[in-house]
Amino acid sequence: MVPNARTRPALSQMLVAFLFLLFQAQLLVAQTSTRLEITGTTMGVVGYSVVAVADADLAEKLKSSVAEELESVNQRMSTYIDDSEVSRFNQSTSTDWFPVSQATAEVVQKAQKISELSNGAFDITVQPLVALWRFSKDKSKLTALPDKSLIAENLRKVGYKKLQVRLDPPALKKSVPALQIDLSAIAKGYAVDLVARQLQAMGLDNFLIEVGGEVRASGEKPDHSSWRVGIEKPLPGAREPYQIIELYHQALASSGDYRNFFELNGKRYSHTIDPRTGYPVDHAVTATSVIAKDCTTADAMATAIMVLGPDGGIQLANKAGVKALILSNTNNQLLATKTANFPSNELETALEEGGSFLRLVGIVSVFFLLAVLAMAIGVICGRDRIKGSCGGIAALENPDITPECSLCSRAAECNDLKKELKKRQTDSDV
Repeated sequence: MVPNARTRPALSQMLVAFLFLLFQAQLLVAQTSTRLEITGTTMGVVGYSVVAVADADLAEKLKSSVAEELESVNQRMSTYIDDSEVSRFNQSTSTDWFPVSQATAEVVQKAQKISELSNGAFDITVQPLVALWRFSKDKSKLTALPDKSLIAENLRKVGYKKLQVRLDPPALKKSVPALQIDLSAIAKGYAVDLVARQLQAMGLDNFLIEVGGEVRASGEKPDHSSWRVGIEKPLPGAREPYQIIELYHQALASSGDYRNFFELNGKRYSHTIDPRTGYPVDHAVTATSVIAKDCTTADAMATAIMVLGPDGGIQLANKAGVKALILSNTNNQLLATKTANFPSNELETALEEGGSFLRLVGIVSVFFLLAVLAMAIGVICGRDRIKGSCGGIAALENPDITPECSLCSRAAECNDLKKELKKRQTDSDV
């Protein structure tokens, strides 16, 4: 139905009333909700942080729930705990079905799908090679490169096709007795998703979760702005942001070799092992970041892209439907390769173009125009000047409020109405 001359003013008043009620509802939420933050460590020395918009009396329940969920992941999937599900599976030489929890089976199933999608660039059965290159429990550094025969021997124990998983009943099965798995490249992302599900079960929709650098955001901050997280510049021994990302119902995970590596005979060796060759990756890529709907996918994809390098990594990201950023260090120069849908680097643009001030002015201008639009929505819908009433704003006896009566085509009638109301009030007092 197209509004006619009679319905337009009524529609305008209804829309203005709706905006007023929406504003009041936002004030009520702001008064009853607060910003709760929980921090701690899990999986040994991995730090975590959970920020949620919730009632203050939920703080203790939230704290215990988060710690419980993270510990459950650790007890099932850690290779550092001798009696965890993963450790017991690795210790077993049986090729029969090995019972595990539903959670472990789901994570392995997700890992297998990404292994197939990446043609083996991501492979959780890489554990024997990780141990050979001293990137597992044994923190001692190599004094010589592993012998080629040892690498070949361990490669025969590796391969995602040598591993099977089922969900009902949940179990794993190896076709090679010496096969072992390592979930470190996917378990943190899963832990983030598990905590997110717990918060949603508690009725919380606005939160930001971070476990060991892997992040998932839902909703918005208490001030109704988007959650913003930083992608670190891959510089050893330094903490400097490369890019700021706004996340809304999304997850961000990163992988890099600039903190976990060793040097031997003047050459640096990454902790990221290519499960197809048995050697650490040997290309210029130093860090990858992936944005996906869930953190489990983002975590695993970041590692897969790290193995594949720029060309193969971008192809995989596009095939998987995720957003990816790949940072390469070539001749001490940082080069970025990314999918077309990855957010632009506003920090870099501001520095290169000197446009940070102009961008700030632009943002402020947008908010100002939106405010004007909200106040004038009656005019827009009515296609005319404001036809009063002013909703009683002009009648407020408050010296701090200046009514904009100049916007109204019937300000004179409003004044006459106020005089008549005042006269009737005086008469009734008599």
